[in-house]
Amino acid sequence: AGPPMGAIVTKWAQVFTDTAESDSYGLWIISNNGTVNLFSSLHQVGPREPTIQGGTIPLNSWTHVAMTFDGTSGAYRLYVNGQQVASQTSAGSLFPTNKNVLIGREDSYIGRAFDGLVDEASIFSRALSATEIQAIAAAGTAGKCKGTSPPTGGGGSGTAGCPSGIGTSSTPGLPARPACAKLDTGNPLASNLAGLFLLNEGSGSATKNLATNGTATFAGASAPGWNTADPSVQFRGGAPGNSFLNAGTDAAFDRMPTGKFTIVAKINASALTAPLGIGEKSDGNNVDGFIFGLQRNGNLMLTVEKSNTNMRVRASGDAVRAGQWVQVAVTWDGTVGTAEAAHLYVNGVEQAKSISNGGSGTLGFAAATNQPFRIGSASFDEFGSFNGKMAYVAVYNDRILTVAEMAQLDARLPIW
Repeated sequence: AGPPMGAIVTKWAQVFTDTAESDSYGLWIISNNGTVNLFSSLHQVGPREPTIQGGTIPLNSWTHVAMTFDGTSGAYRLYVNGQQVASQTSAGSLFPTNKNVLIGREDSYIGRAFDGLVDEASIFSRALSATEIQAIAAAGTAGKCKGTSPPTGGGGSGTAGCPSGIGTSSTPGLPARPACAKLDTGNPLASNLAGLFLLNEGSGSATKNLATNGTATFAGASAPGWNTADPSVQFRGGAPGNSFLNAGTDAAFDRMPTGKFTIVAKINASALTAPLGIGEKSDGNNVDGFIFGLQRNGNLMLTVEKSNTNMRVRASGDAVRAGQWVQVAVTWDGTVGTAEAAHLYVNGVEQAKSISNGGSGTLGFAAATNQPFRIGSASFDEFGSFNGKMAYVAVYNDRILTVAEMAQLDARLPIW
């Protein structure tokens, strides 16, 4: 009869031949000499039924489990709590069958009923990446779904005061951003937010900062406009100050160069023929401030002003390409203040540095206090306005996000 098993999600019939009534795929737990493992099997033309097993599943405790399969490459993987625990290669598509997809049992005479709780079971029409699996697992109790207690006046899509579908996106790779979303202050990713701009209103001449209840206004000779399809904000490029969002001089953005900060943005550059600003708060390269942006070749850059010569880091590898949605991020620790304290990321991957110059002199912030935080602008060094679309910008003051937190942010923003 084999070891005891419990079905998590299955399309399985205990029929091993290539017929319409045969097996297709399944994910189970399996007991082996008192240890509970994750187990999976597929049915492919042949018939072939590859299996993989791994990880340890504790009893009476929530555990995130996942299985992915790519028929083209044959990559077949198991994950427990976001970490890969087993893999093999078995190219070829799943055999199509008419059996039911069941949660908690098989569509077979054995049944193999699951004894326990199952939450947020999901089936995707593609193989999620390891980063996506990790982000879902890292969300913990926040999960993939909306909270059950949104703030008064509406929150997630479909709640009171928020018509379903408005401000949401069907574009792959963009997180859900309901137009009437509120900051989820109970989400750990909301801590130390100076700015959270969803860039999704679709009308008007300003976008909300959910972190402070402020706004960022469309500014410049060729001010940005709305792209309602994604939704996102479309920047027009050009010289510094030609097309940007002015988030004002809110105190939430103050003292960033001398402390710790993280800026994360979802961008889609239209062209990489000139430097593109992503975010800055500076006095124009006189004494204090910083710029974060892209070089003309698609490499990320950060400059932080110092009293003598500036700290400058530039990424290598041309990681950002025109016409593609990517998450870009920078972290800076001004309490250290060297080039080693600056880190640049594309889709959660830290970028090697082609330039790493710590500069000389002291860091300051006072001269930039009365200057606005600008989205889509870099006013000195490699300067210019952003040319392309942005779907969200998150600014953390006195906090450095981890790579896992960046992935979690991209999977589900801290909003109701």
